[in-house]
Amino acid sequence: MVGPVTFYAAGNAANGNENNQGDFIYTNTDTSLAVELSAFTATRTADGVLLRWRTESETANLGFDVYRIEGERVVKVNPQRIRGHGTTGEPHDYQFLDPNPPENVVLKYFIEDIDFTGKRGRSPIIIVGIDKGKRLLTWGKIKAQR
Repeated sequence: MVGPVTFYAAGNAANGNENNQGDFIYTNTDTSLAVELSAFTATRTADGVLLRWRTESETANLGFDVYRIEGERVVKVNPQRIRGHGTTGEPHDYQFLDPNPPENVVLKYFIEDIDFTGKRGRSPIIIVGIDKGKRLLTWGKIKAQR
């Protein structure tokens, strides 16, 4: 059984031009995350730190923000939200290059997914080592340990 359904006006229904047929986004009130994350890696390269992740499904997913943890500070590193694929049962691959990571320190990253209502979900933290091309901890390893 699917719970209550919430409708959101979009397109013509939101702009009031009286042609609102088919211009609604709907979702049930399930409180699970907007994405099913199956892989998340971060690798130091000559150009920065390359983060890659894969979703197996997405529900009302507006997009992602990428964060780097620097000591006690959490810094959003992507200037614009990375666009999600809405609602889909298909896998999707994403990547983001952090072009200016601090040098000679172990780095920690996480991604945050945002759904159409503004609700946010957070991935586990992954760690990238000092050496280029070296990964210390990936989401696949974390998932295997559960």
